[in-house]
Amino acid sequence: MNGNLHITDFYNDAGRVLILLYRSFPRLDTLWIDDVCGPDELDDFGQHSVRFRACSATVVWLRNEGYLRYSDQDGEKGFNHCVLTEKGLAVLSGWHLEGREMVIDQLERALDERSSSAMEQAVSGILKASARQYYGLHT
Repeated sequence: MNGNLHITDFYNDAGRVLILLYRSFPRLDTLWIDDVCGPDELDDFGQHSVRFRACSATVVWLRNEGYLRYSDQDGEKGFNHCVLTEKGLAVLSGWHLEGREMVIDQLERALDERSSSAMEQAVSGILKASARQYYGLHT
């Protein structure tokens, strides 16, 4: 088990976000944070949990890295007119490195099996492939 729970959560959230947007592509949809990481209760100060805010930050990170776009945030609850970019769709529609299944199928399987390690492996593979392409690496 990964000792860095926040990284495990990031991989799980990123995978779920990509799956949800793939399922709704090409529609511009509202992506609700509680659909990704579960419902959240505000604390006594009216703040969402650290976990909920980290999930939201994952969506922003995926946008900044070019996997998705959205028009604006619906407060802290969601992202309006959210859709995969060409990069996001291409990565998910591509074949896994071993060539046996599409990347989206690998993510879906990890979600169905509720396997954090499989989700981490799938999302990590996406990020590594993007980094190799971006930096021109061939390893």
